[in-house]
Amino acid sequence: MHHNPNKLTNKTSMRPVFKAVLDPEEYKKYTHFVYIKHLKQQLPGTQVLYLMHKNGIACATNALCINDWLVLHELPPRAPMSEYWCNLKININGTTKIDNRSEKWMGQKDLDMIDQAEGRGGNRMLNPIVDSERAWELYSQGWNCIKIAKHYGVTPAAIYYHIKKMEKRLTKQGL
Repeated sequence: MHHNPNKLTNKTSMRPVFKAVLDPEEYKKYTHFVYIKHLKQQLPGTQVLYLMHKNGIACATNALCINDWLVLHELPPRAPMSEYWCNLKININGTTKIDNRSEKWMGQKDLDMIDQAEGRGGNRMLNPIVDSERAWELYSQGWNCIKIAKHYGVTPAAIYYHIKKMEKRLTKQGL
């Protein structure tokens, strides 16, 4: 069996490395974190950071998609980010130049979700707080908590909280 020298690839394990050295406002700009042993090509993005870490390189970028780069480094590609989080990162970085997504890495399901959510009036423009009324509206239209969570780029538990909040408000109003 072929041993991959880039074995340590858990992006969550790289986040603390960068949180320790970056100002919180700078840290927010980064989208992807990865660990590699050997750099074959520069990461995409307008803001890239490399740190020597445990006999390898901890890498961070503000690019929205690094799948071509990951494949080049013999690492598995990552699932597409939700449209909500992409818009949030574009807003934080102040440029659309970080949007290097392509249809190659977005499955048809992901493209359908974007069309469907926007077709239902979903304005996911950069509000990191879930709007309870909007979440309730989607829930009332037949969306489940998981689908709404993907729409907002949050956990289903966060959506469940907002649904319950609206149920209580409506019950209190007698509706």
